[in-house]
Amino acid sequence: MKGRPIRSRLRTAWRALRGESPRARQSSFQAAEVHRLLLDWATSGLHVDDSLRGGLCRMRDRARDLEHNSPVARHFLRMVGVNVIGPSGFQCRPMVRGRNGELLADVNSMLRDAWQDWCEEVTIDGKLDFDSLQRLALKSAVRDGEVPVRLWRGFRDNPYGFALEAVDPVLLDETYDVAGEGAQNEVRLGVEVNQYGRPLAYHVWNRPPRLYNYAGRERVRIPADQMLHIYEHETAGQTRGLPGMVSVMVTIKGLEGYREAELVAARIGAAKMAFFQRREGLDTAATLAPDDKGELEIEANPGTFLVLPDGYEVADWNPDHPPTAYGAYIKDKMREIATGLGVSYNALASDLEGVNYSSMRSGLLIERDVWRLVQKWWVKSFIRPIYREWLRSAVIQGAATGGDEGIVLPSADAESYMACAWAPRGWPWVDPLKDVQAAVIAIQAGLTSRQRALAEQGVEFVSVLEDLAAEADLAAQYGVDVSGPPSGGQSADSTGSADPDDEAAPNRNGGETTENRLAGLAAARQAGARRRAR
Repeated sequence: MKGRPIRSRLRTAWRALRGESPRARQSSFQAAEVHRLLLDWATSGLHVDDSLRGGLCRMRDRARDLEHNSPVARHFLRMVGVNVIGPSGFQCRPMVRGRNGELLADVNSMLRDAWQDWCEEVTIDGKLDFDSLQRLALKSAVRDGEVPVRLWRGFRDNPYGFALEAVDPVLLDETYDVAGEGAQNEVRLGVEVNQYGRPLAYHVWNRPPRLYNYAGRERVRIPADQMLHIYEHETAGQTRGLPGMVSVMVTIKGLEGYREAELVAARIGAAKMAFFQRREGLDTAATLAPDDKGELEIEANPGTFLVLPDGYEVADWNPDHPPTAYGAYIKDKMREIATGLGVSYNALASDLEGVNYSSMRSGLLIERDVWRLVQKWWVKSFIRPIYREWLRSAVIQGAATGGDEGIVLPSADAESYMACAWAPRGWPWVDPLKDVQAAVIAIQAGLTSRQRALAEQGVEFVSVLEDLAAEADLAAQYGVDVSGPPSGGQSADSTGSADPDDEAAPNRNGGETTENRLAGLAAARQAGARRRAR
């Protein structure tokens, strides 16, 4: 090394500072090359925990600021709650079976009613029901990247002995790190883990920071079995969550700044302004009286004409705003943001201009697959663990009070009753007529089932059957026939065969005109009237 010229050593040092090496220069991948066009592509190569250690607090604060001040970020967070949780939340469907494999209707009904009763008030402060808590927790998981939820077993203020507490991620101290040596467990970003990275405890501040008031603030160790730490794992060994808007936060902030600048420029352009300018070569004294600030001003009133003082003329100033490229630029950036967030541009921007049935359906189908993935993740990460803890506590509470509180099941083993299906919200069809016809054809061809078709809309097949049975019983009490025409709008006899002379039958080309369908409905009504007359 000492024998090399100073210039060669400086060149080697400069390449090392740039991250350039002979092996990198010979790479066949363009993404691995180092040249002048990629000098501003800075990378760290750090583990995700190390990257979060230096930026988690700032990213979280900026994401919350965008929620407060950006309509785009606020609308996206609202979309998450609406599309994942929905207006009615996840429907609980206990699926406990007996030894013969049949569903235990009484037990399942008891579990469903008890769960719905507990869901009316689930937090330790009594302020939130379960659906409201889910929306709050899901928003925090997306905005902040994570949400800790504390489990309170043996809670005395509800009959099931179980309650929840949503913990602000700010309280989970990301600055607290301890190296694991000997009997001391490692602490990463406030999370205590064992040698395999499994969480053992969470170190949480007992109160949020207040301006000029830190008295009584201390860090509390909460065992991991008392805490649900919900976040999406994007990298192996990840300890804390990454804010969901991280890839588009800079774009959203830049877009809001651009809109503000254009708004100011447009207001300046709309406010017609002019200046008084002294003519060159004239030595005429000004007759305008200066105001308190020493400036010459004239107020312009509608329909009035003013005579300028001698020696002055008007210098017009007319800024050209808004520019013609404003709308195209906003659309382009909104599409970029929608792509980064995994939603459709039309839904995020509330822009339905130029859409048709096909394009709208295509975009919604792709977006709804994303929402279904989030729903599946949410059931696994949040709802099922809470349901299991609630059921254990409810069974214990019922056994301890002799049935005055909690629930009493045929067996005290709560693990035997954990089977439960969760029906998420569905979405209505874009074009009900076309989609219903497609569903009917698929069911008749054996390509799908009624239960699956209804599940896509978030409707339970069992609930529909119960409603139809109750509707038929009520109609029978009043002597009203509410039965509709057979499938396809055809008039059929008791054997289900269509009358070949009926005008409502489909035409010979396999289609069915509107007149035929209307005639079929009229024939069905007449047949019902004849049955009631008999």
